Amino acid sequence: MIYNVMDYGAVTLERVTNGNDAYEYGNHYPDTANTNNTAAIQAAIAAASAAGGGVVYFPRGVYRIQSPIQVSSDGVILEGEGRHSVLLHWPGVGNPFIAVRLQKGVGFDELRNVGVRDLTIAFKGAGPYSDGALYFNACVDWFCERVTVRGGGAGMGDSFTNGINVSYRSRDGIISGCVVDGVSKPGIYLSWAEHVTVVGCVVKNVNCTAPNAADNGGGFNVAGGHDITFLDCHAHNCSGGGIQFSTGRFNEPFIGTITAVASQTSFTLQVPELLAKQYIERLGVWNDSQKRIEALEVAAVTDLGGGTSWSVTLSKAPDQTLAVHNPSGSAWNGVAYSNFVPFRNIKIIGGSSRSNGTGINLGAQRIGAVGKDIVISGVLCENNTVGLQVASTEDVIIQGCIVRGNAEGIKLTDVTASAPPVDNLTNRITISDSEIYDNTGVGLRLRSVNNVTVQNTRISRTSSALQNIAIVFDTTSTGGRSTDIKLLGIDLAGYTSTTSSPIVDLNVNQSVPQTGHYELAYPRSPAGFLYAPPGSVYRDTSNGAVYRKTQGWAKDNWTASLGGHIQTTTAAEAIVASYALPEKSVVHATAVVVARNAADNECAVYRCAVGAKRHEDDPAALLGASQKIGAEGEDVSGWDVTFGVAPSSNNLELRVQGEASKTIDWVARLELDIHTAA
Repeated sequence: MIYNVMDYGAVTLERVTNGNDAYEYGNHYPDTANTNNTAAIQAAIAAASAAGGGVVYFPRGVYRIQSPIQVSSDGVILEGEGRHSVLLHWPGVGNPFIAVRLQKGVGFDELRNVGVRDLTIAFKGAGPYSDGALYFNACVDWFCERVTVRGGGAGMGDSFTNGINVSYRSRDGIISGCVVDGVSKPGIYLSWAEHVTVVGCVVKNVNCTAPNAADNGGGFNVAGGHDITFLDCHAHNCSGGGIQFSTGRFNEPFIGTITAVASQTSFTLQVPELLAKQYIERLGVWNDSQKRIEALEVAAVTDLGGGTSWSVTLSKAPDQTLAVHNPSGSAWNGVAYSNFVPFRNIKIIGGSSRSNGTGINLGAQRIGAVGKDIVISGVLCENNTVGLQVASTEDVIIQGCIVRGNAEGIKLTDVTASAPPVDNLTNRITISDSEIYDNTGVGLRLRSVNNVTVQNTRISRTSSALQNIAIVFDTTSTGGRSTDIKLLGIDLAGYTSTTSSPIVDLNVNQSVPQTGHYELAYPRSPAGFLYAPPGSVYRDTSNGAVYRKTQGWAKDNWTASLGGHIQTTTAAEAIVASYALPEKSVVHATAVVVARNAADNECAVYRCAVGAKRHEDDPAALLGASQKIGAEGEDVSGWDVTFGVAPSSNNLELRVQGEASKTIDWVARLELDIHTAA
């Protein structure tokens, strides 16, 4: 059944066009307009509810409302004609309110099979503080399709207003084709939501000017929840960030203590204030050995009195040994966190985040909480403060993304805190097949993170004025060096300096090695130039030399393999291979040269060895004499090989001398052990 709100007394305001067949609203209507349609709309909703559900229809027009519209019965759908059907939020003095709320009762009573489609909600002035235009609370099997929310912009008069809000464990829903513009708190906000898909939505121009809340002007925000997917969504010009994930804040009422332990699956919890049992069913405890909050598998909870004392039964004992909280002992053992809902199983596929605070931000407002199982694929992050940031998150895949024009490209960082004393919260991250280029400062920053793989990715620049450093390693104030870092097949196009490395280590103690493995290419020798873990492989693109790191982390202890080939037809000397000694270096080099004159079936093999040094202010010089172990093969008098430092240069040169009127092919291989000063 369809229930037309006009049949229940709803009256539209005068339709004023702007020349583009779009209805104006908000400040385009005088304050003397006094029609309040809330009662009429609510009567249509009541009729649909009494019939067991139906469509409440809003014909074209602007409907002024001065109090909330509430859907509290299963099966009720609100439907209009898109931008032509406008609910105009018109608060009285000091009376901003939620425009439309779908909620059965108080808190977690489930509302099923409801939805809103093809409606516009517009704000005349300030919106509700820390509330929004459209709320889905404890909804199951719901939808929100082609809904537009338009705020007044510029912080909405210092209000703190969401666009579309999904909370109270709403689940199994879809938000598609929606646009939120000019509100002052995240445009689409999922707070404790489960199994939700957001498709083809746009959030833009979100700016919060409320005191001490500037970072809340975000685009899309997930504050706890799991199994959430964003497909082809876009966030633009949002001061607090584009797409953000966190575990949510925990006020003091949500932090309790264990007061009695019957077993490792049964204990008593005390919280400071009355809480609903659904909050107690989502618990975490401080894990002292893991330095993080561990989620508990709660089987049942029982209110022991006043909503502040609870008996908790677990289906499985936690890793942390449960104990009564003892403030005089460990300050954090026995501390429990209710409403603990870390984000899990999140996918961001396609879409963009442009000109926001942080483009995509994975983190935790509750120190010690860790998000998990994230896939980010095919997203453009452009012109943000940070393109993509990962903190307090594990098991992350970033693939096929473009990160450009940001102040900083991608930042992977651990979290530093002493209360509680967290550590090693950011782990197991893979970045692959992505483009990180032309950011203002750093392309990729790694701060005290673990088990990170970056492969088949271009970290590049098109101008020397952009992205001054490709990759930076540093640490948090209390964290250690990053561990198990793999840089495989990184394209450093645009970095050509032979004096400034595109990979910089800012750690103070360079004697502590960073574990992992590098496979890199750059147009110069890595000796004295590049930090790398033992076993790393490096190719000098200027001459094809291949280097291997033998030990340590500092810039020394490289060995190199360098090949060469030349063909001679005269008796004049020719260079078959050359190696430039790095500054402050000592080098031992061996060479094998094979010579062959195919026409006369003549051949020879030469083996040479040499030691050389290069001090900072002095040219390169031999250490002792060059040794030639000899020639093997045919009697080829007149052919010769010399190995030494070239006059007036810092190059080791391998020279060959052939024979007049004979075509001789020379093939050489050099092996070098290189030690450079730290």
